[in-house]
Amino acid sequence: MDGFYTALVIAGFFLLRLGVPLLITAAVCYGLHRLDARWQAEAEAENRAC
Repeated sequence: MDGFYTALVIAGFFLLRLGVPLLITAAVCYGLHRLDARWQAEAEAENRAC
């Protein structure tokens, strides 16, 4: 039973080690996508005003 918990902890830390950077990367990508969309909307509004 001790080996099962050890394997479970190792697998959990492995998933944590991969999951946290992936979540951070996804959050940054989402933020940059929203920022780009806002900048594009501002540029289109500026072009229509001219």
